Formats: sequence, C-alpha cells, structure tokens
Amino acid sequence: MGECHALRAILYFDLVRMFGNIPLLTVATEENVPQAEPAEVCQVIFEDLQFAIDNIPADAYPKSDAANNDGHITKYAAEALYARAYLYHSGYYGAPIEGVTKDKALAYCEDVISSGEYHLVPEYKNLWPAASAGIAEVGDAETLLGTYAGDGNCETVLALKFTNTQDYNRNNHSNRWQVMLRMRNLPVAPYGRGWGALTVNPQFVNQYEAGDTRKKASIVDIVNQRIVNADGFEASYKDQREYTGYVIKKYSPLCFADRTSAVKIDRSGGFQEQNHQDFIIMRYADVLLMAAELRSGNAQKYLDKVRARAGLQPVALSQATIMKERKFESRIPDG
Repeated sequence: MGECHALRAILYFDLVRMFGNIPLLTVATEENVPQAEPAEVCQVIFEDLQFAIDNIPADAYPKSDAANNDGHITKYAAEALYARAYLYHSGYYGAPIEGVTKDKALAYCEDVISSGEYHLVPEYKNLWPAASAGIAEVGDAETLLGTYAGDGNCETVLALKFTNTQDYNRNNHSNRWQVMLRMRNLPVAPYGRGWGALTVNPQFVNQYEAGDTRKKASIVDIVNQRIVNADGFEASYKDQREYTGYVIKKYSPLCFADRTSAVKIDRSGGFQEQNHQDFIIMRYADVLLMAAELRSGNAQKYLDKVRARAGLQPVALSQATIMKERKFESRIPDG
C-alpha cells in the first residue's frame, strides 16, 4: 500500500505540473469529477508520500539485491520525492500546506544520504547506455553496452521500468519516448534512428563550463562532429523540424555496427516499438543537490561532490550555482 500511495503521488505530481487544475480522485467512481484546485491536489500528493514514508520499511528493497528490487518504490525514493514536491510547491505556488515544511523535506534528503544505500557513479557518462556504448557486431551486448553502470545501479533511487516486448496488438510496455527524440532517419552506430523530436537548444549547449564531462555524455554534437554511417553518408538531418545540430544522447536508442536496431540483442525487435531503457525518475545526485538547495549544513560538500564528478572545481555556494548544477544534471538537456 505504501508503494501504491507513492505511485499515485508521482502521477498526480506530473499531472498538476502539466495542467494545473485537474480532476482529483481518491476513491473509485464513475461520476464526472470536476477539476480541483492545485492546492487540493498537492495536499493529497504530500499525504500519499507521507503514507509511503511511514509504511514502507527501510529495509524492504535493499540495493544489495538490486536485480530483484530495481523499480520498486522504497522509503528513500518516497523521501526524495517528498523533497522534490516540496521544492516545486513552495517555489511555484508558495502558499504553505499544513505540516509540510522545509525542515521535513531536508530531513528526508539527509536520511537518504545517510542511509548508505546510494552513491554517485564515478563517471557521469556511465549513467546512460548511449553515452557509454561501443560500436558492436550483432549480438555483442558487452561491447554495445560498453561502460554502462547498469540498470538499478548505485545512483538510481527510482526508475520507471520498460520491456522490449511491445507489439502492435495493444501490448504497450516499451519506452516509446526514445524513438521520438533520436536523430531522424539515419542510424549511425552506436546511435539508432528515430523521429528527431526534442532537439537541444544551442544556447543551452554553450552554457556548459569548459571541461564539464556532462556535455559529451548528454548531447550528440552534429555541428562540430561529423556523423557518418558505414556507407560514407554524412548526417545533417536538416529535413527535421526544429533542427539545431544538437541531439539528446542520454536516451538515444542503440544500433549495431550494421545499423540494425539493438532493442533486442538478437536483432529481432523493431526500432519503433521495443526500446526499453529505464527512465530515471530520481538519482542520488538529485538528492545531494536538493539537500544543498534546502540549505543543509553540508550543502557546500554536496555541491562540490556533484561538480567533482563532472570534472569541475568547487564554486562558492549560492542559489544560482545550485540551480546551475541541477540544470546540467538534468535527465533532459533541453535548455
């Protein structure tokens, strides 16, 4: 039941951020439910997350058994989500909710940090399959996945799971988002093809500090790096909408050296419907930066840890420097 409440909180958190006034259902009904005020929805979100925190045992899904526990909502995931919801609500809506405080949100972040369950993956690129991938012959999963730290790695607090068994008979459990954002038409190993949506704003690209390893891990740079397939055809992709020359790398589908889709290692899967990469909802780096934003006594240390992993020197702690790091740690480098 703790996981169920947390799941409802996640879904309503996404809905209220996207649409504001939405119908709020806390019991089953066939009635036409009117829209609720965002404050009412946020109240339920915090109540659900509090229920999850109070009712999911801390040792229910240990990382030491990640193979079986990956994707479960833990107490620590609920605590981290509580802090994220607090920062959003207090920053956007402002009006306080009884019992929901900055001190509580910070305490939950510190509990996640002190649990010892999570750590930063040493190299940022290893968080993302496409950023870690090597060019591989068909079926060579080890070379294809390269240095990828793996699903449910030590930095993953919560991930949305997918499978590669989707088909066109209403079995929809793959990551359909991946095919939408990949480079249009031409696959260039190890990057598979897609429809070219969500191109990256050049203004965002230019904001990375020199030496920031997150830049190469996050973005395929078509402007400054010739992308050529095995037949010598150079990619430009200028037939796609909103072409900028920069493409999201983190969630790129993969292909083998012969440019066939690698959504199934045996090459039997379709590139459109069977991508299955995890979508990371919460990472340990997110928790460190939220704790810093909430003004932990260790805020400078947490900020420095995240920057050091990116190959950067410490900077003075401020709201601006914290928000800058949160931007470049983002799942989606959108600018």
